[in-house]
Amino acid sequence: MIKYSHKEILQVVIEKYTKEKRPIKSSEIAKEINKDSGTVRNLMIDLNKLGLIIGIAGPKGGYIPTEGAFKSIFASEDIQKKIPVYINGELKSGLIVYDVFFMNLSDVDNCNGIIKAGGELAGISQGDHIQFGPTPVRKIMISGIVEGVDLKEQNIFFELLGIATIPNTPVRWYSETKILQISVDTEIKEAIQIMANNGEPYAVVADYEKLLGVVWLKTIINEMDEKKTLEDVVLEKIIIIDADESIVEALYRMAENDVESLLVVDNYRPMGVITRERILREVLLGERYR
Repeated sequence: MIKYSHKEILQVVIEKYTKEKRPIKSSEIAKEINKDSGTVRNLMIDLNKLGLIIGIAGPKGGYIPTEGAFKSIFASEDIQKKIPVYINGELKSGLIVYDVFFMNLSDVDNCNGIIKAGGELAGISQGDHIQFGPTPVRKIMISGIVEGVDLKEQNIFFELLGIATIPNTPVRWYSETKILQISVDTEIKEAIQIMANNGEPYAVVADYEKLLGVVWLKTIINEMDEKKTLEDVVLEKIIIIDADESIVEALYRMAENDVESLLVVDNYRPMGVITRERILREVLLGERYR
């Protein structure tokens, strides 16, 4: 059984290797885990003996993970617990991940895997973007492109794009502090214009001071020519989360309630909105909004 310090290094190597597709140097690992390079190199000797990493010599050398490294990271996961799955950014609530396998890990440009799934696989197609996680124990998110679906065997084949650990970061760090509020009696056409002018993909719908729900631009854009108001639209329910709770909890809460956003409160006062898209883009793709 490998120690926590070994697993910490393996996660860094796996995450950076799958994202950057190159050997990872000990100095980079040391910076990520806040340890000196000498300590990291000593731990790497252990991992190499265990067959979990391979050292590549030369100026462009470093370390790459083996298939055993991926297996060791996922060995502690209770994969039977329900893990959120997203297809093209939309929650696939009827899909359950039972297991995940990785292949061709030594080929940096062709890492792929298989998801053993249960539930509804219909509608998933080649080329779809798939994300699943956080996993229950290590809070890992996996991102890939669907290469094929076997409905009979309930398998999803995917090209691996990236693996990232969701940090235990407070929600307040990721929340939008601006809350765009629109009255429930606003016509849909006007609401679309307000969201477009403010550069917002969503708005909170209110009846005077009472918050009724969230409306998304993508769900009403096709109704802009109809003489309807936001009162005629099915709104996403408002689910709240405290500003000091973690973004992992935020992702779980969104999945449990089948919503794309949460209202962030600080001392029971609304302070902003956090969206699933923002968390996934910043954590998996490293795209910062500010």
